[in-house]
Amino acid sequence: MTSFRSRAAHLAALALAAGAAAGPSPARATGEVVVIRSTDLPAYRAVEQSFLASAGMAGRALQLAPGNLAEQVRITTSGAKVLFAIGPDVAVAAASLGAPVLYAMVPSAAGAGLDPALPGVPMYVSPGHQVRALHTALPRAQRVGILYDPAISSGQVAECESALLGAGLRLVRKEVSSRAEVPGALRQLLPGVDVLWLVPDTTVIGAETLRVLLQTPLAAKVPVVGYTEIMARAGALLTVEARWDDVGRKAAAAAKKMLAGGKPALSAPDGALYLNARTASALGIELSPQLRAEAAHVFE
Repeated sequence: MTSFRSRAAHLAALALAAGAAAGPSPARATGEVVVIRSTDLPAYRAVEQSFLASAGMAGRALQLAPGNLAEQVRITTSGAKVLFAIGPDVAVAAASLGAPVLYAMVPSAAGAGLDPALPGVPMYVSPGHQVRALHTALPRAQRVGILYDPAISSGQVAECESALLGAGLRLVRKEVSSRAEVPGALRQLLPGVDVLWLVPDTTVIGAETLRVLLQTPLAAKVPVVGYTEIMARAGALLTVEARWDDVGRKAAAAAKKMLAGGKPALSAPDGALYLNARTASALGIELSPQLRAEAAHVFE
């Protein structure tokens, strides 16, 4: 089971932030909704700011200090009707107290040990969204490879396969059980695929493997589809990254529903498309004007 610490490292390794900064010990919060997080990652702050701007209700945000998060949550948030927990560590801490929790920025609820019934906004765009971008950019591609650890990502890969089948594409799976297996498994996978699709699997994706996952396919003339802006900047042909402001907006709508006594219907956030024109040129792929116009940024 991947630890919370390794999941935070995973996020940082993809340059969502340079690191986590602890804040001062928080004071007691007041209001119907309390936002809690334990780190100062830019993505976390963006979600928090969007949530507060969209919520339109009494609330306050707290950054908890490291250590004994459950006790801090108990002391500082008593009386809140909804706790919006940003990140897996605070989500687990709040849930352990039986608090009315809504969470976001949790890579895997199952991996964090959260109750499947607990409401949360997904951290990544839907597989269907990514497949549409892939199919638009690479209309001739048929075989899509995914490298993954089944102990972590079997459910996610099943969703990816369903989205691919719906677009008439075929999934080629390659399993690994450790990060050391990634380079060899990648070399075995590439000859049988037209595209490599990187999914947020914490065994596969890390600071020490990201370069291999981007450069080895490029040398083999296989385009890579990823899920963060930094992946596109570093050489993936295209990526679709969740818009953190939309995560915050969806969470705010869910919190309002919870305050009204309802059960929120949560969906994956909207995504921003990123393209790498240098990689496209190296692969002999033409990025259409329409695709370029849809992109949040094209790395030339």
